[in-house]
Amino acid sequence: TAFKMKEQYGFGMAHQTSGKAGSFSEKTHGGVTCDACHACPIVGIRYRCSMCPDFDLCEICIRDRERYNDHSFRIASIPIHDPSHLFLRLAKTDSANAHYPVVVNRSNAIHYGVNCHVCSSTDIQGFRYHCQVCSNVDICEACEAKGGHDPSHTRLKLAVPTAESKMLADTRAEVDRLKQQLLSAGIDPGKPE
Repeated sequence: TAFKMKEQYGFGMAHQTSGKAGSFSEKTHGGVTCDACHACPIVGIRYRCSMCPDFDLCEICIRDRERYNDHSFRIASIPIHDPSHLFLRLAKTDSANAHYPVVVNRSNAIHYGVNCHVCSSTDIQGFRYHCQVCSNVDICEACEAKGGHDPSHTRLKLAVPTAESKMLADTRAEVDRLKQQLLSAGIDPGKPE
């Protein structure tokens, strides 16, 4: 019966009592947007990049990615994404996966003033890895997952930006606020006198 199917497989008939063919209800990943087609929420299977702070695809877009996979991964509206990144297949909704840090949106964890030693990206987003052997070597989560630094070196995983990074962010915000005040007063702070 439809109730048994819903219990067993997570979907059921919408028109159970009318006898008419109905639509299937699928798992909905509330608040999660497909970064290619911008469907929100993602319905059905969600594919989450395990190496980026916030990159998700729906089933249709992951199929297109696989069908047209070239080294640039640019299909119509699909943003450029590194084809070597690994995706997690998430059939369960967000609430069932919320306790896994790799599934959580980490794009707000910005390590201001810290650049990746491997890919040179500035202000690392998401997890930051600090080498405990080399001085001043930090790695973004994508480069860490790809083995971009000596795998025999011990690393410290930083999920939350340090106080110094927060102070730098606050200082940048204050400088921007002061620049805006000067511009409002008709003074260009970037123009030499």
